[in-house]
Amino acid sequence: MSNPFQEQFLKSGLVSDQQVKKARTEQRKDKRRRGQTTEAEEARRAAQQAAALKAEQDRQREQQRQAEARKKAQRAEIKQLINTHRQDTKDAEIAYNFAWGDKVKQLKVHRAQQRQLASGALAIAVWDGAFFLVNREAAEKIAQRDPSYLAVFNQKEASTAATDSDDPYADFQVPDDLIW
Repeated sequence: MSNPFQEQFLKSGLVSDQQVKKARTEQRKDKRRRGQTTEAEEARRAAQQAAALKAEQDRQREQQRQAEARKKAQRAEIKQLINTHRQDTKDAEIAYNFAWGDKVKQLKVHRAQQRQLASGALAIAVWDGAFFLVNREAAEKIAQRDPSYLAVFNQKEASTAATDSDDPYADFQVPDDLIW
């Protein structure tokens, strides 16, 4: 593989045989070096890609760990809210029925607590399968963190207030213990 320019320079006498041989060996060495550098560059690129992939996996793991930590902290806050704000239902005589999932559950409450549940002053919170009465403020805080921990939380909406003013039976109160 001779270079046409080298042959022309050799024929015209501008270069000697030794210089042509030296140039050819230099060209071969350059080709080998370029091959080695491309292999090194490929290895370097592969290492950079592996490092980027590892960094992305680490970032995802860290995000997952942080999300789990936030969820655990939320659960701890909810547990603390329930424990500090739960109402006493000892010696309660009235059975308050409510829907939980696809089942009807029952919680014994006092008459005043029954009225407060209906008005929204109290709510029923769930912790580890047990039901507890909590006040409205605690229920609102629980709802902000995770509403799935509330079984019953009656709140009046703005739309019902507008229809209440048009209700012809608004002056007549329906008793809370009315049984159909």
